[in-house]
Amino acid sequence: CSATNANFFDQFDGGDAVSAPSGRLRFTVTPQSDAQSPVQTATSFLSERGYSPQAVSGIVGNLLHESGMNPSQSHDGGSGIGIAGWRLDRRNALRNFAQQRGTTETDLNTQLEFLDHELRTSEQRAMKGLASARTPDEAAAAFLHFERPLNYSAENPSQSHGFANRVNKARNVAEQFNELSAKAKPGPNFFDQFDGGAQAPA
Repeated sequence: CSATNANFFDQFDGGDAVSAPSGRLRFTVTPQSDAQSPVQTATSFLSERGYSPQAVSGIVGNLLHESGMNPSQSHDGGSGIGIAGWRLDRRNALRNFAQQRGTTETDLNTQLEFLDHELRTSEQRAMKGLASARTPDEAAAAFLHFERPLNYSAENPSQSHGFANRVNKARNVAEQFNELSAKAKPGPNFFDQFDGGAQAPA
């Protein structure tokens, strides 16, 4: 793999991306910093959970647009919270999810766990789109079924608020983390279960 742009990692407290088996990337922190940035934490978490490089880019690109990856970010006049802007019943579910784990709704790792939980259960439309995505652009569009922002429709998610910015951020994540080819297929044993409408594990 070619070297990754150092300036990108500097703004996120240092880091690097390396190739991993099965066509995935694993994101690691350089010795320059003991603490991961929220972006690095998210990319590492999603990669380790089996999401493809394209899916990781599309998800993180959307989250950067939504909140700048700030788990304490308030949305919609205070009704929403976090990296994905959970609100109403979904915010209540996040709060309950956190309480069961002895954490809070603004804990980043808890929010990432909850995001993964939703994708595997109640948000399978988004998961199936991520499973079939072959580019960061397609993955960014697929994750709009999870976010459902202003002007979203399932038939035409590209009309969603901030669509172009979401796609650009997904591309930036892919490029700066030395993304694999846009034609690379997701690794085995994870997305296969969602092809053809298979149900995700709860």
